[in-house]
Amino acid sequence: MNFLSRSKSLYKFSSLNALRIPVSVSSAVRIPRHFYSTEKPKHLVLSMVGKDRVGIVRDFAKFLAKDGGNVEESRMTKLGGEFAMILLVSLRSQTPEEFTEKLHKAFPGFNIHSSVTEDEAVAESDSSIKPYEIWVDGPDSTGIVAAVTDALASKSIAIDSVETETVAAPFAGYTTFHMILKARLPEGKVQMIEKQLEEVGDKFGVDIEVVDEEDAEDEDFEDGK
Repeated sequence: MNFLSRSKSLYKFSSLNALRIPVSVSSAVRIPRHFYSTEKPKHLVLSMVGKDRVGIVRDFAKFLAKDGGNVEESRMTKLGGEFAMILLVSLRSQTPEEFTEKLHKAFPGFNIHSSVTEDEAVAESDSSIKPYEIWVDGPDSTGIVAAVTDALASKSIAIDSVETETVAAPFAGYTTFHMILKARLPEGKVQMIEKQLEEVGDKFGVDIEVVDEEDAEDEDFEDGK
């Protein structure tokens, strides 16, 4: 079955491990304050969209590393002629306002939106809740995403991430649609959700599979992805 690449997009642009300082001379080296600061970092969610060109990710990485910032999570992709980035950034040496102002100056022509957030892990009170992937593959048609997500929302399932793409299939005579959706499902609801999604698949003529995320990672490894 043809599915989207399920690669883990995680970028780390600064790290103490990157410093290679001999013990005998470390006292003579000026270490930037952000490398040893015990101050709790501030977290910022960024969205950036601008005309695609070579070097956007490199330029952003250099901009961020210059002031000791770090990318905690990110999604970056080309959409049409635009390049879009969504990132969770941690800052230590400057305020979110200062960072955003500099970012606008460094990337003129980009639509930039920022929002301060708390980077706190959500503790699941129910140990039976596990991460799953929902794979959708078949002919493209209007309403597939709405139907799949409606089925999940009706069971009070929150979505963690969604990736979609359409691919021309000239030999088949139609455009194919691929989606990978990640969500946390209660074990007691998995079969019920699978049945409801099966009905959605029958309606739109697509294959829908609900896969434990650990099994999905094992399959990626076996496929060499």
